Amino acid sequence: MKLAAKQFAGRESYRAASAALLLWSFGVPLGLASAGLPDWLGVIAGVPAYIALLVVTYHRLRDAALSTGWLMLMIITINIGPFWQGPGSIKLYLSNIVALLVPVILGWIVLSKGGATPAQMV
Repeated sequence: MKLAAKQFAGRESYRAASAALLLWSFGVPLGLASAGLPDWLGVIAGVPAYIALLVVTYHRLRDAALSTGWLMLMIITINIGPFWQGPGSIKLYLSNIVALLVPVILGWIVLSKGGATPAQMV
């Protein structure tokens, strides 16, 4: 898994991989809940994709010389602000969306070694 995740450390390949993993980890559970299937089935389908998103984001942030502490936003969630009541028992809070997207968007826009100081780039 580590070798496969490292191939997505580049900015261009990370964009495609993270978009697909985001769609899978949130779209499939929402689609299953909309179809009236049990929530646990959506969890089983979405969690592996979300874990893969965490792993590729970790490698992307390392490649960009940024702190991997940004991943804590993706792991620890706090339900604050307005929410969207999805199908079934799904509630999606605005704070969850923002916290999830901050590390992913950083991975999309920061160049390789973009967060490094000049002394570290030697």
